[in-house]
Amino acid sequence: MNAQSQTQIIGIEASIFGSSDQPVSTTIPSSLKGKDIINFLKFSHSMKIPDGACIIIMFVSETKYAVSYRILDNDKDLSQYLSRQKRFQILLYPPKMMIHIHCADGRVSIREYASTTPAAKIVEDVCKIFFHLNHHIAYALYGNINDLSNPIPQTKSIIEFNPSISDVWLLRRFWIKASTALNDESDIHFNFSHAKNIVFSKNFSFRRYKWEDLIAISLTLDYSTYEQAKMLLKKEKKEISKLKKNEKKMKKEKAKKKGKNANDDSANQHKHKSVIDVSHLPVWFILDKKEKKRKNEIIELVRNYENMNILELKLKFLKICLENEYFGARMFPVRCKIPFTNSSIQECNVCFTENFYCLLKKDTEEELFKVKLTYVRKWKPTDIENMHFFFITKESRELYDLHIQAQNVFTILDYFTSLINFLKQQSILGKQDDTVKSEKKVVARMDKTSLSDIISANNINDYIPEDEDEPEIYEMKNRQDSNISKIDPPSKQTVELLDIEKLCAKSEIDLTLSEYTDYYDHITGYSFDAIPYQAFHNNIIQTGCNLLKRVVFQESLSPIADATVWVQGCLPEDLLTQSVLSWLLQGPSDTIDDAISTVSNLTAYVFQDKLCPLDAFVALNYSRSILMHYARQKWRTIDFGELAYQADETLGNFIKTITQIIKRNMFPISTLIFEDTCDFIPDSLSMLHVNESIALNLFFATIAVARAMCNAGISADVIQPILSTLPVVNTYDPVVAYSLSDILLPLVNSTINNEIAHQALISQPHIAKLDINSISSCITELYNYTHYLTTPVAIFCKTRSPRLLNTPFTPSTVPEAAYIFQIARESAVTLWNIKGGVQSALAQEISWAAIEFYSLFTEAARDPSLAEALGGVFKFLLDCLEHSSIIIKDYHEFEDVLDNFEASEAVLSTLIGSNEDSKTTMSLIAMESSSPEHRSIALEECSKEIDSQLRSLTDKCTEEEISKVSDAFRVFSLMILSIQNEYINKGLSNSGKKDAASLNVTRGKLTDCGNKLLTVIKDEKMDNDERRKCAQDLINDLREFSVFTQELQEATREKEIVITKVDTSKIKPYEQVEKHD
Repeated sequence: MNAQSQTQIIGIEASIFGSSDQPVSTTIPSSLKGKDIINFLKFSHSMKIPDGACIIIMFVSETKYAVSYRILDNDKDLSQYLSRQKRFQILLYPPKMMIHIHCADGRVSIREYASTTPAAKIVEDVCKIFFHLNHHIAYALYGNINDLSNPIPQTKSIIEFNPSISDVWLLRRFWIKASTALNDESDIHFNFSHAKNIVFSKNFSFRRYKWEDLIAISLTLDYSTYEQAKMLLKKEKKEISKLKKNEKKMKKEKAKKKGKNANDDSANQHKHKSVIDVSHLPVWFILDKKEKKRKNEIIELVRNYENMNILELKLKFLKICLENEYFGARMFPVRCKIPFTNSSIQECNVCFTENFYCLLKKDTEEELFKVKLTYVRKWKPTDIENMHFFFITKESRELYDLHIQAQNVFTILDYFTSLINFLKQQSILGKQDDTVKSEKKVVARMDKTSLSDIISANNINDYIPEDEDEPEIYEMKNRQDSNISKIDPPSKQTVELLDIEKLCAKSEIDLTLSEYTDYYDHITGYSFDAIPYQAFHNNIIQTGCNLLKRVVFQESLSPIADATVWVQGCLPEDLLTQSVLSWLLQGPSDTIDDAISTVSNLTAYVFQDKLCPLDAFVALNYSRSILMHYARQKWRTIDFGELAYQADETLGNFIKTITQIIKRNMFPISTLIFEDTCDFIPDSLSMLHVNESIALNLFFATIAVARAMCNAGISADVIQPILSTLPVVNTYDPVVAYSLSDILLPLVNSTINNEIAHQALISQPHIAKLDINSISSCITELYNYTHYLTTPVAIFCKTRSPRLLNTPFTPSTVPEAAYIFQIARESAVTLWNIKGGVQSALAQEISWAAIEFYSLFTEAARDPSLAEALGGVFKFLLDCLEHSSIIIKDYHEFEDVLDNFEASEAVLSTLIGSNEDSKTTMSLIAMESSSPEHRSIALEECSKEIDSQLRSLTDKCTEEEISKVSDAFRVFSLMILSIQNEYINKGLSNSGKKDAASLNVTRGKLTDCGNKLLTVIKDEKMDNDERRKCAQDLINDLREFSVFTQELQEATREKEIVITKVDTSKIKPYEQVEKHD
């Protein structure tokens, strides 16, 4: 009923671009999609619309007589524009367009593009391929070379700017940091031509530059030597004088004919244009009578440059221009009140430099006010004429509002946003220098040392590069208590990498053409025309990845229907697997998240069943990457603390603290929060499906790596026992995923550095492009995910999971049984880590019962006689899960998830029962659950803070200094115990029963050290000499602790299985590698 009430009958006037046919006027329902509109016009009105044409909607403003254009996608309708107008003019544009791209030096590139290609893509393409320019983001396309205030928006196509233009100009939009790009000859030539056009323009403010040298360099480039310049300029003078005489005669003749109505301004304008065409001097120089008298003096300057080559002259010209930070910068006329003054609203210019937001006096470069770009916290337009910039100052964190008024503030918004993106890219490129990177790391560590920094909104992950998408440099939200975060390196997984064509290696055909998939078919019998492996499996990889990509980017109108068509073309022979795929197609699809999850699970099962291990890994890793990219966009819009607060107040406060400390490892944290809120928030359930699909693809990709290593003869005796525990129909198993990633991570790291093992692994026949580093990245991500889910933070969240607290339903299909198997194994993991493992017996019982149940269920799908035995096992599993849910409900406090036998967790347990601030305790629990790298950073920062305070001791320490030292030592001691715990738990210590004693010794030493530290900083009666001596002793003790932990960490990092021999005899023929071949 809602859809019918919203649908309206609207009028359209359609015409074909470039056609002389009369426009067609008709009416259509507003709910008609773009593709259907084209079909309607083609078949109902016999319009000769070219195949693949796109629809352009034209909007005409009634007040300002402005015209704008929008492309209507094939899957969108016109209902979204009904609020703007009721009758639409649409233009049917061909699928491709021919564009003439001009540059300032006169070169033209004629190129063909898809009509909907964004301007940014065209700029990047032309800069790299035709003009060979660096920093393509600094350039823009312009529809009119004389109107540099109106560039074609980067995100829009040219036809959305103006469908009728065929000539555009590629010019530099941002001259900021231009000097860093002037290394190549092509950049120097291109930028010089544009800079010269700016310098020779009529309105150029030449008095703010070394204009004499600019003219001299230009003359040197035109005439080469001083003598030629002097001689040719004399000829120019004669020609110009003749032009002036002719123009005077023409002016008199026109005056006689038209009387006094002759337009003197147009005559002067014509005169100036004629002079420019002849003269090699700037027009502002010719018009300035005072400076014009210095012509001979300027010509003399040519002597200084006549011995320089062309490239040096152009580079010198550019450097003189760039000495002024406002060169080439846009000046936006605005009206505003100058901040921190009592002046009224006045007219001025807004300008942006590399570091500052500036307000300049009108028609000058006199600064009225400026603020650092890093202090700008938020910017937003309220309407077309008003915009607000919110900023802080160095002295205060209070937000100040700078309200500006302009004719069209959206031009300022577009320029400022593009500038920020440009500065971000340049900063990222600058970080590629290892020296600069290390220096920034040292500075950052020296700045953030106190516990108040480590456990507050600062992100301790900033120092560890991970395979993550980074947040925007300037977040458009109100953050009053922190600076704009520093720019991190670009992520390894981006949308640009998600190109299916890049998966297939065109150069490896010779390796696989002789391999065939199957010589027998159940329908046709034996086949003598065998299908090459390349052709068959290349199709599975490309079509499967393309299907998932279209679903994720919402390009598929019916994801489930498309998935059904795809899977019918690559059905496996096994009937059970066919049934599983058909059940997967019946999965949830109410929302786009559900559809993505269902389709990705389907493709994952087909990839791991039909492809050889290495090809399966590439396809599954691609799926994992594109799903992770999609999920991260969603996570950024979610306040997980607020979401968790809806489930439980304590959980909400806990998660808010965690997300302030750890902002990058959001995959496991988001999964936990979605799981805790999935029973009453539908969106959480849908996103939980996406996260679980990521985990499934990650797990299947790891299994593919394990099988490939076994086939290559690499540590098969270690890996094969784990693979033997896998069921007939694989599903996500948190226990196997944990153990498999724990074994494979050091193996993969060793394989990368071992030439024989490396060669044995990649020499297996495969058709997909394989990057050995992507294997390490994938295994590391699964390792971090599974190991985080066993930390106190994860167990605390798991105790509130409705899936673990409620009895599961009776399954009727294999996917439903797999879901129950996963819940049971998660319950086992949770029980195993509660209260130091007091429920480990029940955890083992549930784990074994889950394996037996799932194995029997899959076998019962083939053999119905096993149904009775299956019923008994399922009843036993349900009884165990009911018992588990009762126990988990009882163990849901902080102290219940900590192990008092672990030294670091015992300290945290003591803090929970004390009068310590709960937020501090939560922060310490979150830090103890973080990765070893993060704990190492926190340890180092705290050590520096304590060392600095001890070296600068005075007679009396302030309460703030005492608090800083106390907090820093608390984190320092906790991290030492945590690192030593990890060293012992990984089996790296050979001390046996001495492990517990060594931990107690360390704990005792830390206690003594802490008491001495408090005495030194609090005891006011202590003699200064004695205080300095005690401080030096404490510094020495801290160094000993640091050296001790560094040795433990080094031993932990060096835990790699050294591959001394690879059993190459275990490398199977390719027919044996494939499951069905």
